[in-house]
Amino acid sequence: MIAVTQSKSGVLYNFTGLLTPVTKEGYSSQEQSYKMLRISLTVIVVIVLLGISYGREQYGDYCEKFGLGEIQPPIFNGERFCLSDRNYKYCRSYNCPTPDCLHPLAPATGVCQYCEGKCSYGGTMYNIGGFSIKCLDGSNMCACSRNNRILKTRIAAYPRDMCFKKT
Repeated sequence: MIAVTQSKSGVLYNFTGLLTPVTKEGYSSQEQSYKMLRISLTVIVVIVLLGISYGREQYGDYCEKFGLGEIQPPIFNGERFCLSDRNYKYCRSYNCPTPDCLHPLAPATGVCQYCEGKCSYGGTMYNIGGFSIKCLDGSNMCACSRNNRILKTRIAAYPRDMCFKKT
């Protein structure tokens, strides 16, 4: 016969001849530990099977790899350019260049200031002009346009092209 009783201190006991502490749900502490272990192992197996990794990880020579949806740490005085591929985001960070004009302009998007007639892109200042800039994605050609806008060709971009040194 099994009886559950409560002591004066509020602890529940499962009485089967021996006093065994139990939780309010009726589990012994050992059963509760096994239940938590099973849940933890299930979560680990699911993460491994899905191939999801979280936490900043170096990728190639220039990039950091993040899980999609992962919050990325802020960058102060710089910008981050990212490409998504499958379950990951590959990002390359750049410091803002120092504008070489008396009255730098603030961009509508982004952080880095620029000068009239120039663009700030990937840590460098460029003059407005034709498609003469290698895009940050490593695959396309870009052009600096008015108001710090960057125009680019439409060729598929891959993290490998952006993140590894060219040999």
